Amino acid sequence: MRNKYPGICYRCKHLVQPKEGHFERDIINHKWKVIHINCVLEQRAEKQETEEPEEDINYNTCELQGCNENCNQDSPSGTRYHNV
Repeated sequence: MRNKYPGICYRCKHLVQPKEGHFERDIINHKWKVIHINCVLEQRAEKQETEEPEEDINYNTCELQGCNENCNQDSPSGTRYHNV
């Protein structure tokens, strides 16, 4: 939510005027803290750059070569095998 009162941005340490940022509750100190809108966007971009993409696992086909069926048993590797 937008901030109603001015405060110091916890990211860039500059003044955040009312309605120019967001506020949130500090879990540790139980106090309100504010952040500029642009700082939030930069923070999100940095977070996305550092996160590794998740491995794409195909859960719909088994490991038998040439098989395209939806099989019933899950293997530890996340792929499927035929019921034998």
